[in-house]
Amino acid sequence: MPAKTILAMLFLISLCVVVVLALRAPPQRVNADPSATSDQILVATMVLPSGTLLRAKDVVWQRIAGSAEPDDILRPPSAAGTPNPDLGQQARAAVYGAAFAH
Repeated sequence: MPAKTILAMLFLISLCVVVVLALRAPPQRVNADPSATSDQILVATMVLPSGTLLRAKDVVWQRIAGSAEPDDILRPPSAAGTPNPDLGQQARAAVYGAAFAH
């Protein structure tokens, strides 16, 4: 058998093996919503001096990669586990008018 034929057959066999392995591999889960896997905490949008009264524009929700600290204000999830806008707004409203302290 000529060398070209042997090389062509080896190439086709290896290509078939790759296709079979790719088809049998378990599908990887891709998390389309990163906020579903991590907590969100209420943070200041800018550096605030001590004694500042908090306003709506002074705080936003931000995802954290690790775990939350005991004093952090966490965004309440809905029954489905995703952030609930209504409960989040209520949590933000709780800090409006509060004096910021370091």
